[in-house]
Amino acid sequence: MIKLVVLDLDGTLLDPSGLIDPYTCTVLEKITRDGVVITIATGRPFQRTLLPLRENQVYPGSTFPQFLICEERDIYELQSGEYYPQLENSELHSQEVKLLPISHQLLSRLTEIAPSLEFAVNNSYSQQTRGFLELYFVTRTEAEEAVRILVDLSRATPLKVVRNGRNVCLRAKSSGKGEALVRLARMMKLELSEIVAVGDSHNDLAMLTCGVRPATTANADEEIRAAVARQGGYVAAASHSRGVGEILKHLVCL
Repeated sequence: MIKLVVLDLDGTLLDPSGLIDPYTCTVLEKITRDGVVITIATGRPFQRTLLPLRENQVYPGSTFPQFLICEERDIYELQSGEYYPQLENSELHSQEVKLLPISHQLLSRLTEIAPSLEFAVNNSYSQQTRGFLELYFVTRTEAEEAVRILVDLSRATPLKVVRNGRNVCLRAKSSGKGEALVRLARMMKLELSEIVAVGDSHNDLAMLTCGVRPATTANADEEIRAAVARQGGYVAAASHSRGVGEILKHLVCL
């Protein structure tokens, strides 16, 4: 029996318009009434995660999502209508900030190896408040090339490389949607087999391959569709938000 559903936000639960499909909203409401816990797992910081929830009239006032995983690291729990951070969020953030000098060393090496790559970097305020270095590329092809180089450069470091579309982040190996999902499952005393996770991009791969029941939508990256299929997971015929509704109907509304 599925007890927890973990959903990526951008490119998955949200349509390109930023809205949640009405059918999918109906399914989410139904499974919540049936006792299934809904979690959003996103790379967005906390306040920017709330924006689409407000736009879709999910927050404030709804009983879901009961948990948020923000920055692919920090867990927030819905209590009396508001989201409250878990105590360990601050420590995990501090651990990442301490690794920023290594991230800058890798960035310097990247520019030496591939000087023609065109990208912007989040500023020092963003690096300190969010805890990590993020690169914004002009094209996805360049982002993928940077990932190949940075993966090789980071092998002997405490960092890992995570791509989401045209954005590439250097993150602590202790961070990530997969790691946060496992922490949440431990907190809720759930088996991973009792969890459905849905995502569409490279930064969702860890949570889709950590032992949960994986699923993805038709618009997902090819590597994600292939990874889900290899594990016997569900690949929806529909894209984005409607695809999430299809997945939930197939895997949860039994």
